[in-house]
Amino acid sequence: MKLEVTQKLICLTMAGVMTMTSGITAFANQDIEPRGTVYHKNQKLTVTNLNVREPIMKSNGYVDYDNFAPAQVSWTNPTTKQVYQAYCVNPAKPGYGDTADYDITVEKFDGDCIVDAGGSGGKGKRADSPSCAGNTVAEFLEGAVNAGYPTVKAETLFGNNAAHFGVSQERLNYAAYLATKMAIWSGIHNNYGINTWSQNEGAKNYPKPLRDKVVAVTKSIYQKAAKYKPSSGKSQVTLTAEDPVKVEPNYEVVIKIGNTQNNVAGADMSVEMAAGGRFTDGLKICDMKGSEYPKKTTSSNNERYTLPANVREFKAILPEPSTPEYKLTKEIRLFAEQNKKILLYGRTSRPDTQNYILAGGHMITLRYLLL
Repeated sequence: MKLEVTQKLICLTMAGVMTMTSGITAFANQDIEPRGTVYHKNQKLTVTNLNVREPIMKSNGYVDYDNFAPAQVSWTNPTTKQVYQAYCVNPAKPGYGDTADYDITVEKFDGDCIVDAGGSGGKGKRADSPSCAGNTVAEFLEGAVNAGYPTVKAETLFGNNAAHFGVSQERLNYAAYLATKMAIWSGIHNNYGINTWSQNEGAKNYPKPLRDKVVAVTKSIYQKAAKYKPSSGKSQVTLTAEDPVKVEPNYEVVIKIGNTQNNVAGADMSVEMAAGGRFTDGLKICDMKGSEYPKKTTSSNNERYTLPANVREFKAILPEPSTPEYKLTKEIRLFAEQNKKILLYGRTSRPDTQNYILAGGHMITLRYLLL
């Protein structure tokens, strides 16, 4: 970003815009062990909330008790102990909890992963195959994981808490799991059109307002997944500088930070000179009240200001030079940590059983250098 102050014959202009480069200065995995595309081998799944299983929805007016009241299946990351919800992606085959115990291998979802094998997909569909929603299978599944449970809490999906619906938290979580699962099925299996779903009045342990919400949320997850485009790996953060304002004896430029939705929650940002080194000519990075942010010197001898995670605008303050004519150009850079979702695949050890998409905190953290 360039901050430029020019004075000639009492004419003052200053312009600054911060744009992004795609340079990635550091890379870290938050909660997976990188082993090529395979992260964990010989993993066990867990079945939970068995006592709340119920077919909350029906398709084309029909209740399939074998498929529409699925077991809520999960996987626990052995490194972090974080729980991931497991969504079966081969609806024509028996899944964990409905058949004998089996292991899965947790890996990155890529071109070698199969969904819908044995169902409407015949031998199956791959990552780049068309989904029923019109985008690719990989795009749809990543979108469903981002829009569904547990990435989005059950309370947020349904717009209220368990007490509001008069059910237990286990039932609310199961309803969110079911909605996400059926949205995924509608996206990969031709026999489960998204508009065929309706509430099942026979699911008496789930009040009608919640049953109606499950149908609506299933369709909402599907629609969001249909429009989803995976991150390109480049930050979408934008920074824009307003016109300079003379506040004796300085010039102040307000810089706004936008599109921070992918920033790591609670992670501070930092500002340095673009070329490194010290902040010269009295340039300071300050909050909106003009108080200077904390500054330290890194191991590379670069001065670095620390901006709190929730900051969305700050000031660059530069004293007016003493010479009658001047032109100052300052380039600064901002560092921000951002989350990028990756899609995890649970590959079965038995070809006659289900594979899974695993939904949870499966993120990689990229530290972006914005110039």
